[in-house]
Amino acid sequence: MPDNTQRSLGAALSRCKRAWFCGLLIFSTPPIPATHTQEQKAIVIDDFESGTLTSWKIERSGAGGWFVYTNGKTSPNPAESDPNVPFAVPDPPQGKFAAVTDMNGPGRRILYRDVKLDGRYTLHLTVFYVNAGPLTSPDSLDYENAGENQQYRIDIVAPAAPIDSVAATHVLTNVFRTSPGDADIRQPSPVTVDLSKWEGQTVRLRLAGVDNRGPLRAGVDDIRLEPAGK
Repeated sequence: MPDNTQRSLGAALSRCKRAWFCGLLIFSTPPIPATHTQEQKAIVIDDFESGTLTSWKIERSGAGGWFVYTNGKTSPNPAESDPNVPFAVPDPPQGKFAAVTDMNGPGRRILYRDVKLDGRYTLHLTVFYVNAGPLTSPDSLDYENAGENQQYRIDIVAPAAPIDSVAATHVLTNVFRTSPGDADIRQPSPVTVDLSKWEGQTVRLRLAGVDNRGPLRAGVDDIRLEPAGK
């Protein structure tokens, strides 16, 4: 009898242990990890609505420079504007302000800043210009020793590159470039380039205007990064 009682008690305990163990498995199973649904958001590099260029660096050689302006018929700096070719560019295409070059003589004007690409992005910007001389496109930003040089170009360059270099080893990709025969006026128009290739890196956005054949007023607005594929 005691043997039967012990066997019955053992069986009951065994069933209890199995039930407890099954319950433990049920209640201790870790939850399924939540799917990561956070999406990249657009990043405004600059819409110039601050009315300043304080987040940029400017390199200039010769006459003129980069400025923020608000009226396409009024030079942002009359002292550096050619009175023989009055300032006349499109009004800012987005908001109240945009960036533009102005000058009263030959020169090179470079606007640049470094950008960290924390994801896969496409660069978007609005580009325009008004030109008073024949456009040329030598592979140089030298306005003094490269012959005729009348161009506006935008590049993604390596941050360690010389700021005026257009060498293939320094220019990661060209975003925009005027060419001989292009119209003398480009109305504000969108330009895009895929930067996914440089995900996780810091790159330099460089806008360069060069002229030695007459004023070439180069403009830009609404510079932003959009998630690639959007």
